[in-house]
Amino acid sequence: MDELSGRGIGFPLVAKLAALRHHKSYHIPWHQHKMPELQYVLSGALTYEFRNIQPITIPGGSFFIVPAGLEHRAADDAGAPSTRLGIQFNPPVATAVTRTPFTTKELTAVFERFAACTVQPRRQTAEGARVAHTLFGLIRSDSTVESQVKIRHLVNAILIETDTALKMPERHADTTVQEMKRWIEAHCTENLHIPDLVRMSGYSRTRLFSLFASAAGMSPNDWLIRCRIEKARQMLATGKGTVTDIALSCGFSSPAYFTATFRRYTGRPPREFMRVKK
Repeated sequence: MDELSGRGIGFPLVAKLAALRHHKSYHIPWHQHKMPELQYVLSGALTYEFRNIQPITIPGGSFFIVPAGLEHRAADDAGAPSTRLGIQFNPPVATAVTRTPFTTKELTAVFERFAACTVQPRRQTAEGARVAHTLFGLIRSDSTVESQVKIRHLVNAILIETDTALKMPERHADTTVQEMKRWIEAHCTENLHIPDLVRMSGYSRTRLFSLFASAAGMSPNDWLIRCRIEKARQMLATGKGTVTDIALSCGFSSPAYFTATFRRYTGRPPREFMRVKK
C-alpha cells in the first residue's frame, strides 16, 4: 500500500489517499470513518461486508461510497489479485475548500449526495476511470512538488466525475455478459474452455473480452477461475474430501495447478484454509 495524507500535499479537504495492490489475501478489521470514503476498484474485484447490510462485490471499473459512520471491512480471503484507490475526506468546512473549485455550499451538497448513496457499486464514467488510474500511479510515485499539484487537481476531478456518475441513470451491464456470468457460475466445475464460451456468446473472442471488461472489470477466464475458487472454498470449509478430490471436482486440471491458483487468489494454500475452517 502507498499512502499520502492531505496535510502532506497541502490539501486540507483530504484526510488520506491510498493506492492498494492486493497480490495476496488481506484482513481489514471492522472500522468506520467520520466522513465518506470513495473506493475506486481499478482491476479485479473486491468483496466488502457492512453492519446490517448484505455484502457486496465490486468489480473493476466500478466505485462505491462508504457513508460516514457505517462499519465495514474487506471480506477475509477476498479481493486478490486486485487494485483499488481509496480517498477519505475531512468535513467540508470553509478552510477545507482551499485549492478546490468548490464553494463550501457546493461541496456540502456533493457530500450530501454521497451520504444519500446506498452502498452499491456504480460504474465509473470514462473520464473518472482515466483520472482514477492516473491518480493511482501518482500516489505510488515519488511525491515531488509537481506530482502533488497534479494529485490535488485529480482529486478535484474525481469528485466531479463521481458526482456526475451518481446523477446519471444507472447503466446496466450488457445482458449477454450477465447471462454468460450466470451460466459460467452454474457450470464452473465442468470442463469449460474459453473457445466454448466464445461460441456460446455469438461474439468474436475480442468482442466478448471487450464486453466482459466493460461490464465486469475482468476477462471471462478470470471470472471462471474466481467461480471455481469460490466453489472450492465452500467445499474446503465443510472438511469433506481431500484437496485432490476438491481440485478435480471444481474443474482444475491437477492438484498442483489448483494449489498454485488457490494460493494466488486467497494468499493461503488449500490445506491451511481447510484447517482454519474446521
